[in-house]
Amino acid sequence: MTEQRLIEKIRLYNSATNADLIKRAYRFAEEKHRGQKRRSGDDFFTHPAAVAEILADHMQEDRVIAAGLLHDTVEDTNASDDEIAAEFGRKIAAIVNGVTKVEYELNNGVPSPEHFGEFIRSKNFRKFISAAGRHNHVMMVKCADRLHNLKTSQSIPPEKKLRKARETIGIYAPLAEMCGFQRIRKDLEDAAFAIIRPDERAEILRRYVDLRGKKRNPSPEVIAAQDFHTELLRKLKSAKIPAKLSGRLKSPYSIWRKYRSNTGPAELAGETTRPVQEWIGSIFDVFGFRIITDNVEDAYRALRVVHTNWRAVPNRFKDYISAPKELSGYQSIHTTVDLPVTGAVEIQIRTVEMDVHAEYGSAAHWAYRNGVVITESERDPGNALQILIDETMWSRKGEISDSEFMKKFAKAVTVRQISIACYTPKGRMIRLPPESTALDFAFAVHSKLGERAVAAKIGGRWSKLGALLSDGDRVEIVTAIDASKTTRAKAEIRRALHRVERQQLITLGLKIADEALKSHGTEANEELLKIAAENVLHEGGDVDQLLLQLGWSERRRSLGADGGGANHALGNSVEGQGAKVSGSAGVIRRIDEGGRDLTGADVVRAVLPEAFHEVDPKITEPSNFFIGLSEDCDPQIAPCCLPVPKEEIVGVNDRKVGLRIHRSGCGEVPTQDEPERQIVRHLDWHEGPFVPIHSAAIVASLANRAGVLGRICNLIGEQNSNISDLLFLERKPKEYRILFEVQVRDCTHLEHVLSAMRIDMEVKFANRCANVILVRNAVQMANERR
Repeated sequence: MTEQRLIEKIRLYNSATNADLIKRAYRFAEEKHRGQKRRSGDDFFTHPAAVAEILADHMQEDRVIAAGLLHDTVEDTNASDDEIAAEFGRKIAAIVNGVTKVEYELNNGVPSPEHFGEFIRSKNFRKFISAAGRHNHVMMVKCADRLHNLKTSQSIPPEKKLRKARETIGIYAPLAEMCGFQRIRKDLEDAAFAIIRPDERAEILRRYVDLRGKKRNPSPEVIAAQDFHTELLRKLKSAKIPAKLSGRLKSPYSIWRKYRSNTGPAELAGETTRPVQEWIGSIFDVFGFRIITDNVEDAYRALRVVHTNWRAVPNRFKDYISAPKELSGYQSIHTTVDLPVTGAVEIQIRTVEMDVHAEYGSAAHWAYRNGVVITESERDPGNALQILIDETMWSRKGEISDSEFMKKFAKAVTVRQISIACYTPKGRMIRLPPESTALDFAFAVHSKLGERAVAAKIGGRWSKLGALLSDGDRVEIVTAIDASKTTRAKAEIRRALHRVERQQLITLGLKIADEALKSHGTEANEELLKIAAENVLHEGGDVDQLLLQLGWSERRRSLGADGGGANHALGNSVEGQGAKVSGSAGVIRRIDEGGRDLTGADVVRAVLPEAFHEVDPKITEPSNFFIGLSEDCDPQIAPCCLPVPKEEIVGVNDRKVGLRIHRSGCGEVPTQDEPERQIVRHLDWHEGPFVPIHSAAIVASLANRAGVLGRICNLIGEQNSNISDLLFLERKPKEYRILFEVQVRDCTHLEHVLSAMRIDMEVKFANRCANVILVRNAVQMANERR
């Protein structure tokens, strides 16, 4: 693919293409890859040129094609991210970085050589998928790269080629479908299928010759399909519906998968139960027709024509126009009719714009809209992909390992549907994982409703709490009070609920106290809790009262109101669910109304006062923090890792920025001396004590509830640490992630700050940030996309 031919191909769908950008990217990549060869012996540049051609075939915009040309320059040449950003802009550089593999040395921090391949693959996959979640074009470039590699894999060792093909079928093709890239998903499946089952694919293609009627005597089903096409087109014209009608045949892999679904489970790695020659003749569901209309109204009119004239197959109708697919935003009407000769024939009905979106993804909408680039937030599959990433990347204790993430993600992506939407009687939508039950729904509405649920009504019909829910179900939860008929029974239930309420709050308080003390190396026991009760509640305070107040404080914070407000909020949350839940008024009256809200930090402060050090304001800093440097040396703290006193450090003497001090193990430290960057070892901090002026970065995930952020800021302040900067990384309905930059004395002081944050029940995790610059750049790019 020459430079001029590539530009001409782009101009077929984008007359306003930036030819200068394409030329500069083409020549830059060609020059950088000059002299490099592929395993096959071809010039290496033939690969990025082919990737760009694939992207042009899929109607991608200029910057994506430029990124396709450049996608291997940082990984395989001496080009750098900064160079790409300077030459072509940050957005193109971000795409290139997203598909660039990471590099690791075999050292003490990396698995042994026999496990290194799996280790590096999981690292690379996690890096790529995280970048794709932020920028959907990364996914498209990666798919184009994988497609060309599969098509030119003749010189790759058979075992590696088979692994990549299975990986494509299991992960990359479903991801492409999830993001709306239907056409390249089909291409990926076909290329991988040709490697995994070449003989069966060849036989299916041979059969296709008959189905397409290319022989002199076409088969009866081909004749019947042609007659149906003619008749359907005539009916649409008679109804005065402007529409285009096209026929299509399923791909070889789709036909093979259809056989699998008809004959039971059969993994790609195994053998099919029958030779392809025996079963392919029995698969008639290979025909499909697509009706393309000018607008949505005509699409529904066309559906009426189809169902009026042909018998619809039951349970094969889907209206994705009124309810688009959750992740990709895909819109179309799907129905299946039964014909006498061909059997089941699938029909898709959609508008022109929906068809563009279905084939090329939301990134191609701009091509349909006369070359006007829309904002990426509109049906951005990157946002949809982020949903899946969030479902798999984080655990209650923090971020999971790379290999575990890859396994969880590969399993999750095959599910295709990440969640189902169910509704309360008042229309509030509740998102749940697939195969959730009515009881799951009750707890999702409110924990109290789940605890008191005895039955459910799904779509107005009585059901058990274990009944599985479907997408779109309207669910009403019935509690014990609703089920009772007499006043006496209801009163007894309320009294029992108050007793249960009190015990639940005490249990919650014990959990808070235990987790808080465990974060400081001890556990909650009767003796420590008695000391805490005496110090916190003063005269007359007992352990149950302390735990009760701890539990109620946590419950009140979780509801975002005071005692009465919390009770009111609870009533609102279950109103209309078939449940009038009694509040906790009796329990509230037994808690000292004048008492303040308690946290786990109060318990720790009461029994371990040494965990909360005070700083002597008279302490002064030494003029030079570091041992091992000359007096005239003026080092800077590296802004990427922000080392603090008492932790291991290493220096990097960069000719451009001077000497910077990094944390040992920082990813920005070169593994060996470079011409422009020299490593300075054997550094250490002077003996303290230090004042809290050293910056450290913490990434924390907090519940998105009123007052949580303010409470965390107070906790940091109580540790005699100041917040010098605060940056929101991500906002979600249930949580948000924040980068805190705090000032501490040393690494011990930082651990106290982290412990105080982790004590709070609303903090999912709080960890030291490995690279502040990367995090800030990612947020900046996300803001620019908006």
